[in-house]
Amino acid sequence: MAADILAYKAHKVPVGIDQEPHLEAARQIARNVNEIYGTDFPEPVRFATKGSYVPSLLGEGKMSKTVEGSYINLTDSLDTIKAKLAKTPTDEGRGTKVPERGHVANLFTFVELFMGEDTRKDYEHAYTTSKVSYKDLKEKLGNAIYEKLKPIQEKRLEVASREGYVEDVINEGAKKALEVTQRTLSQLKEKMGF
Repeated sequence: MAADILAYKAHKVPVGIDQEPHLEAARQIARNVNEIYGTDFPEPVRFATKGSYVPSLLGEGKMSKTVEGSYINLTDSLDTIKAKLAKTPTDEGRGTKVPERGHVANLFTFVELFMGEDTRKDYEHAYTTSKVSYKDLKEKLGNAIYEKLKPIQEKRLEVASREGYVEDVINEGAKKALEVTQRTLSQLKEKMGF
């Protein structure tokens, strides 16, 4: 991972918080190589976005394709998304305090990511003052998630219909990446005396 980051002299890297130890290793390598050989590798930092951590549908940890039932695919239909959300564990829908971890907390995080912070606050208020209808919440959340994914799915279909387009983009990207990495490697070899 450090080589992939440093080869492009990346300043900001869009990874989840769980990758921070790997970024620290890359920073340490950059510091050491810069100090020893006088190179100019930046010390990369995590580029965090609002959705940089997407929780699991199962209530523990983050969404992961290796854990069945914990994730939503970018290609999932509205019905599939709603079916997955329907299986998401919940509680009775009310309490004196909004849960900070677990199933309900994750569900509220999804609400914020896809429906906005104000909607999350409305559900949290309902949780502590009346009762949350999870059936209603999951129905609205499923629609909101699908609406966010729909443009991606449409673009995917459009791109797939263009003969050879994906292969051309991959080949052009590989060519550009090779140019950058070869330039970085040549500079590093020169500094190291090779």
